[in-house]
Amino acid sequence: MPVPERPKRKRRADMGLAGMGFDLAASVGVAAALGWWIDRRYDTAPWGLVVCALIGIVGGLYNFAKAGKKAQDRARRERERGKSRD
Repeated sequence: MPVPERPKRKRRADMGLAGMGFDLAASVGVAAALGWWIDRRYDTAPWGLVVCALIGIVGGLYNFAKAGKKAQDRARRERERGKSRD
């Protein structure tokens, strides 16, 4: 049985949500790499890595939550728009 084609708008929204995980991992990875570099440069091991990784985790989770809230609000508006047409 063929799967019905999803509208392009819905697929685009799904890809945006899929990218949220990559954004979280990238922010932690970049911050950890910066911390590793700071440790190597200033001989502060392991504090540069720990502090920068924590900053990356907090920043990544903040962006993750913000994007999730935005997607949730968008879905709520679309549901309300659909109800008003009924």
